[in-house]
Amino acid sequence: MIAMIRDLQRDDDGRWLIQFDEFAETSDTFHWPGYRNPVTYMNEQDVLDQVQIGEWETMPDVPFETAQTIRRGDDASAARIAERDAQRRSAKEQPAPRRTFGQVLEDHRAQIAEELGIDTS
Repeated sequence: MIAMIRDLQRDDDGRWLIQFDEFAETSDTFHWPGYRNPVTYMNEQDVLDQVQIGEWETMPDVPFETAQTIRRGDDASAARIAERDAQRRSAKEQPAPRRTFGQVLEDHRAQIAEELGIDTS
């Protein structure tokens, strides 16, 4: 994807929301170098020489508060996963009693429901 930036807004935690005005899909010929941050400075012509740009489309307007809520929900989910992993590491230090297959399934169902923030039923 290639896009034209409409606005930048900074959240209370210091992270930035980049809002786009227009976007276009591109061919898969450009290989992202794998940086964690989705924004980097590159020579524009080096990138444009490697892609074919599709039709430009208007990006739907998303209010900052909506984007903020979505991003914070993702952060909360990541925090729950990290907490669960830490609990698992701690539990591995102690020998666990043998569980039945049904108990294993119930545990996984509960973990999935917790990660998704839904009821186990």
